[in-house]
Amino acid sequence: MNKVNNYFAVFTNLIQKHIPKVHKILNEHKLPVNLFLFEWIVTLFSNIFELKLASWLWDQIFYFGQIHIIKISLSILKCLEDVIVNSSTDYEKIIFTIKSPEIDEKELFLMIKKMKLDERQILIDLF
Repeated sequence: MNKVNNYFAVFTNLIQKHIPKVHKILNEHKLPVNLFLFEWIVTLFSNIFELKLASWLWDQIFYFGQIHIIKISLSILKCLEDVIVNSSTDYEKIIFTIKSPEIDEKELFLMIKKMKLDERQILIDLF
């Protein structure tokens, strides 16, 4: 379980670095990333996206490796940033938005492409 908790901690730090507004709101509502991230990882996003999009993401994960799961997850939250910020006082809406994201495929693809991560440092932090 330590590796799983470490994964959550690394992801939380990445949210703080790349999407500070979302990090602040998650902290204010005491919403841990394991509320959604565990499901996203275990299902490889098939629980939140239709098969066509999920299978495209699987191809990306198999090609780029497990670090791409983090990149996709951060990109999802970045795409949802405006909705989360605008719902910052509505705890239930924040949870619903994250657990049932409505994201345009093209926007997600673009965000994944734009997301710059220090993959070497993430791997060091994870293991």
